[in-house]
Amino acid sequence: MLNVESLTKTFQLALHRNITVTALGNVSFSVEQGTCLNISGPSGGGKSSLLKCIYRSYRPTTGRIWYQSREYGRIDLAGLSEREILRLRRQEVRMVSQFLHVIPRVPAIDVVAEPLLLLGESSSEARAQASEWLERLGIPSHLWDAYPQTFSGGEKQRINLARALITSPRLLLLDEPTSALDARSAGVVMEILSDLKDRGTTMLSIFHDNRLATQLKDSQLNLTRPEKREEMKPI
Repeated sequence: MLNVESLTKTFQLALHRNITVTALGNVSFSVEQGTCLNISGPSGGGKSSLLKCIYRSYRPTTGRIWYQSREYGRIDLAGLSEREILRLRRQEVRMVSQFLHVIPRVPAIDVVAEPLLLLGESSSEARAQASEWLERLGIPSHLWDAYPQTFSGGEKQRINLARALITSPRLLLLDEPTSALDARSAGVVMEILSDLKDRGTTMLSIFHDNRLATQLKDSQLNLTRPEKREEMKPI
């Protein structure tokens, strides 16, 4: 499903044009369809940067990200245009981060329903499915028409999960999806993720709670900090 080859990501510091910071250095791995690869490593080891490169929030500096798409066949995510990436996100690839970034003053139910609307689903059907996900993730019905900016951290995280899962993605990237949840809510989320995996969704996950990671993972990738965090370049 996913084959990453010699992936590197560097950043040039805006205020120091002669300094390059390496977030990822020469990372390679493969993930089979319907399995979960858990990514671990120290703070600053590049875990979130790796997911962002695959999701293409970051454009990789070097390397290939071969993905077996349902519609397009084997494609290199690192080389796709922004337009192609946006289309792929709508149809097959979703990411759940620790934070919810949405347009202000949009009700929670519409935030969750939006991915289905972008795929051409009717408003009534999209909102109906959004209601089911909100209920499943324990968001009280009186909050469905409220703005997520007013929610607690745990409620925002569940909105973020519902928004990502409503389209049953083929590839799901999870960056600390339960960090703000209590034990009960985290348990519900883990059951949902396990069910999605059983039905064929491929996952890459980051969990600081090793007990949760163990419940979901089939394999493990251990990242280390790149040896050279800063490389001086001639001005």
